[in-house]
Amino acid sequence: MPWGWRLAVALAVALLATPGALALDQGSFTFNGVATLDSGGVVEMTPMGLLADHTEQLTAFQLKAAHAHVFRRDSSCTEISTPVLNYCNAFNAPESSYDLTNLTVTLVAGSVAGQAGLYPTEGSLDLGLEGPATIGAVDNARMGSPIPEDQVNPWTPTYSCCQNGSAIVVNGEGAAEFRGAGAIKLDGPSVTLTALENTTTWNTGRHLSSSAPVRGVRETWLTIVFDAGEMTLKTRGPLEAAGRLARLSWVGGVTLPDASGTLTTGSGTYDAQGTEAYLEGTLSGTLHPQETLQGVASSFDVQGTLAHTNLAPHVQGQSKLLPGSIPSWWLPVSLVTVGLAVGAVVALSRRRHVEADPTLSVEALRQLADFAMESNRPAEALDWIRRARDLAPTSSRLCLDEADCLAAMGEIDAALSCYREASRLSEDGEADLVAATLLASTGAEAARVAEFLGRALSRTPTLAMEVELDDTFDRLRASPPIQRLVRDALRKGAN
Repeated sequence: MPWGWRLAVALAVALLATPGALALDQGSFTFNGVATLDSGGVVEMTPMGLLADHTEQLTAFQLKAAHAHVFRRDSSCTEISTPVLNYCNAFNAPESSYDLTNLTVTLVAGSVAGQAGLYPTEGSLDLGLEGPATIGAVDNARMGSPIPEDQVNPWTPTYSCCQNGSAIVVNGEGAAEFRGAGAIKLDGPSVTLTALENTTTWNTGRHLSSSAPVRGVRETWLTIVFDAGEMTLKTRGPLEAAGRLARLSWVGGVTLPDASGTLTTGSGTYDAQGTEAYLEGTLSGTLHPQETLQGVASSFDVQGTLAHTNLAPHVQGQSKLLPGSIPSWWLPVSLVTVGLAVGAVVALSRRRHVEADPTLSVEALRQLADFAMESNRPAEALDWIRRARDLAPTSSRLCLDEADCLAAMGEIDAALSCYREASRLSEDGEADLVAATLLASTGAEAARVAEFLGRALSRTPTLAMEVELDDTFDRLRASPPIQRLVRDALRKGAN
């Protein structure tokens, strides 16, 4: 049975099993202030800025870029701090800057309180928010230092990102993934920079050599500028992002303050007239700033499956079943069926909406594929990636994405064929390393793994460090071909 029909059947069964169950619900609201998510969600946006504060709470950070320019600066001073005097005799050491190739930046132990801030010039950002979070329109969004900066300034330690006009701002904690071009400022994290040229570790941030009132202070920060790269991070501390437009998906509740609008469901219409609106369910929506007489507000188009709301309904010609009229066995059966169908409902809605739009960009199709993979739907992700590849057939990144989808579906031979194609379309060794890792995880013989691993390490010798740290290769480390490949790559990377 085709994929779309399977979803339709699942939805029909769920609706039949649940008296009064709501069909696909849609609505539009305008609200002032920021909305509060009870238990987080997923946000997709074209970012204007991203800031991870309290970097001592970072649990993961990685940046990968084929080419990058690194600025490093150290500042030291003797600080005198008393109730009547606060003085710092600053001494700035000579700054340094250099270019790196095939750069990988990874988090190591030793991070201190500080900031990690992204200045994006182009690209996409996905946020996975955990726990309570807020989202809404803000006029003249500002993140980090209150001192405005019109462009990246590598010679100041603080992150400052100020935007003229209104933006959608997200606050919470969780994970972020950025793909594109820009610059990252690190003042707090301890990181290792691994590149073809060298490997170095920097303990960035503010470090004290003694206790007050007289103490030595040293501060080190890095600014890394890249034309194309991927950055991921995860934090238990504050995470803030801003963009002109945001797409939000969540399961749970959201509170919209001072909201006006209408939500139409299968059982009636729910109105908000300048009141607090609470929506709970499996929902998604698009937010953008909207100018009103009172200032900037958030325009929010929402759809999905509504489970509960505090808004008063106006039933449209349907009788509502009372709780006492529902048989005792119906509730558990309905909960099971609805649980199985909820994901299908949202996916079907999203797919129909997107398939009707022939103007989707490559980046938009990639985001849809990412969403499907995160929801454990690799076959759907494969459809989106193949549509993207029709638009950009020579993209090695998209070819690599297609291989990843096939691998997630268990189509190992087809995945390896795609990894080979991605390798032909690129100059680095990433595709071949992923293929070698896939083969190693399936128990393949060392000779077969070495075919891909040798090509990966000959192109990008610094990948040998990833092989050394990846336990997927543990059973193959004693193999002479694997040992020789890793040893030669480590030597080449050190030269």
